[in-house]
Amino acid sequence: MHDSVSANLSFPQYYYDASEAEAWMSEQELYMMGEERAKDEIGAQNMMKKHTALENVVEDYAGVVRQLGECSRALINQEHPESDQIAVRQSQVDKLYAGLKDLAQERRSKLEEVLKLYMLCHEIEDLFQWIVEGEVVACSHELGQDFEHVTLLKERFQEFALET
Repeated sequence: MHDSVSANLSFPQYYYDASEAEAWMSEQELYMMGEERAKDEIGAQNMMKKHTALENVVEDYAGVVRQLGECSRALINQEHPESDQIAVRQSQVDKLYAGLKDLAQERRSKLEEVLKLYMLCHEIEDLFQWIVEGEVVACSHELGQDFEHVTLLKERFQEFALET
């Protein structure tokens, strides 16, 4: 796409640039609608990093969409014979871009949920391990072999009692 609107004031060039923009946005939509799932917390974090990078690219693409809008308005203001078609085409581009941004936000929300789920699973595993370790102390039938050993067992149990 050209850098300035004035250099881009032909219907064929506008139509070509709009088609290119639609194709690019459709490709990004397909990627975001993919059913790829993270297998673990690290995978979910990596997916979130990739998605954040893609969101940044989509955000930067706003300039292309804005430039197409300026070009379409300029052509319409010049009363181009295809003004109605240009207005419809620009409306499609704008809707596609808005839909892409919405889809990106939906995917971010899903990825955040997956990350939270993996973090919760990790916390549950830690809690389960803590319970298993606590059961060893709570279920111990060891009475101690001498005064020092009994004192040590008593201190361990008091620490355990405070933790629980």
